[in-house]
Amino acid sequence: MIQRLAAILAADVVGYAKLMEADERATVTALIAGRTVFREYVAAHGGVMISEDVHRQVAGKGTRDFADAGVHAVKNIANPVRAFGLASGIDEPASRPGPTLPDKPSIAVLPFDNRSSDPEQE
Repeated sequence: MIQRLAAILAADVVGYAKLMEADERATVTALIAGRTVFREYVAAHGGVMISEDVHRQVAGKGTRDFADAGVHAVKNIANPVRAFGLASGIDEPASRPGPTLPDKPSIAVLPFDNRSSDPEQE
């Protein structure tokens, strides 16, 4: 079995609606510039950064090595965080064939359990 570690970055722009209302073009330009800086920083560290806690949990469980990227101040985190970067690039996701689909539409009906004490929910 192949296991993969994945993460999603979600970012929020404070005052986004107000910025877009004031100057949509400048706001989009600033967002693209920020995204570019972020991508360059991540790429410079192997494409993947993880915290020391995550590193401790995944150490020895995969085929990739992480290099110590030092201690960094992280916004909204009181203490500095030691980070590790993927030492040898990013694995490409394995391409797997999807499930075989039937020639005609189908539907599955599953029973529900009434987990409440309300008999009207039966």
